[in-house]
Amino acid sequence: MVKDFSFVKEALNYHAHDVYDHGFIIYKDDVAMLDAFGIPRGSPYISEHGWKIIVVPFYPTAECLARDIFDKMWNDVP
Repeated sequence: MVKDFSFVKEALNYHAHDVYDHGFIIYKDDVAMLDAFGIPRGSPYISEHGWKIIVVPFYPTAECLARDIFDKMWNDVP
């Protein structure tokens, strides 16, 4: 039996690659970093001067990023 898993690649591109690739991830309560970049509180995403900065509601560790991606992909994967 052959199974096409291209839907996994599409879901990963949409929820992980396109969101986090080549970005700087900041925790939403890291006031020092938000102030250093001039990002107002509550901004989910900012792209200025060619920088991709993503503000997330969790500590940006590998484990938390994996959980976030998994949770977002859950409904897209049959």
